[in-house]
Amino acid sequence: MATPADDRVAFVSGVSKLAKLLHILPRSVPLATANDHINTVFKNIPSEASEAWEVFNHRFDALFGQDTRDAEGRLKNVRCGPLGMDQVLGYLQFVTNQDGILWTPAKPKIKRLVSEVEYLMFVVSLSIVDMKCLAGTGQRTSPKAQDQFAGAQR
Repeated sequence: MATPADDRVAFVSGVSKLAKLLHILPRSVPLATANDHINTVFKNIPSEASEAWEVFNHRFDALFGQDTRDAEGRLKNVRCGPLGMDQVLGYLQFVTNQDGILWTPAKPKIKRLVSEVEYLMFVVSLSIVDMKCLAGTGQRTSPKAQDQFAGAQR
């Protein structure tokens, strides 16, 4: 059975993995703006307001909780840039050194976010493979796959 110390190590590992993935986010991921939900959550839930765990849990649930999924079951609030996932990553890196974080319930939250970003990478890479494999064969891909491919090439 995992201990809270083990769960902290897993959380830190998840944050490190997320950092690597964010450096290669597909161009199809929208750029966050000051009006996007990520920035609003960080403004409205200041880190000094409460205990470290309460702030983390509240922010994470507001951004990436089960009720923040779109009709296809994907997380809606994954956005790139300094007002998006870069801001989230900076906060998560800060959290790894905080006292009072409940690592056991925090671990699945970071795993869920890492899985979502991995999914984005997988979908784009499949679209690229789909377009490259069918190039020159006379076969056509779906308009959605073509749009994803075009977005990945920008």
